[in-house]
Amino acid sequence: MDSSDAQSHFVMSVAMGRKALISGARERVAASRAIKKHVDKALEYDKNHAGAWHVLGRWHFKVANLSWVERAAANTLFGGIPGDASNQKAADAIRKAIDFNHNNILYYYDLAKVYEEMGRDQQAVSVCKNAVELKSRTPDDPRLKEQCRKLIYDLQ
Repeated sequence: MDSSDAQSHFVMSVAMGRKALISGARERVAASRAIKKHVDKALEYDKNHAGAWHVLGRWHFKVANLSWVERAAANTLFGGIPGDASNQKAADAIRKAIDFNHNNILYYYDLAKVYEEMGRDQQAVSVCKNAVELKSRTPDDPRLKEQCRKLIYDLQ
């Protein structure tokens, strides 16, 4: 890995995030630290990296919404969760991802989910409406558009 390359750090953060999805609690806490470190490095080297902003937003969202049991266990058993994550920081980061790549439907869907969690349902609906108007560019896009349509239905 080129330690001074934004893309290398971004790829590491994504890989660690995917691994964390299938890991136990201790590994997830360790991964959260590593993900944050790599995504911060990616943004240090390239402030316009849409993917890195998206990962940072997802990191804030996941950490901010840990249950009190998960947070207590992480603090007691694993040395805590790094950083001061919040849903507002998640929304801010994902909006930056959209600013740098306004065609990525996943970014819109994830932003809508953050808004939903924040109780900002109309913003979530608006973001989803924008997403379903975008051209599908990846194999996942039709599924993401359908999830956006479902979220619109659920929130209206």
